[in-house]
Amino acid sequence: MKTIEEKLKKVLKKTESSINKKQLKEFEEASKKFDELVKNGIITKRGNNQLSITDTHLYHEVFNGSIKSTEFSYNSNI
Repeated sequence: MKTIEEKLKKVLKKTESSINKKQLKEFEEASKKFDELVKNGIITKRGNNQLSITDTHLYHEVFNGSIKSTEFSYNSNI
């Protein structure tokens, strides 16, 4: 009866030989290009890019109008 270690070595050898070296190299090159684009600020990595609750007051979305028409003027009676 084979030990777990021997079975694991056999599986690792089998999967290692089935890896396509050319495709792996292409993936690595694509990853490097992606990191370069992120570094240059052209794109961003995926993740949580949602606006935090503490920053919601910094952004105003306006539909069918201008920002001036939606601003409140507290000194309008002066």
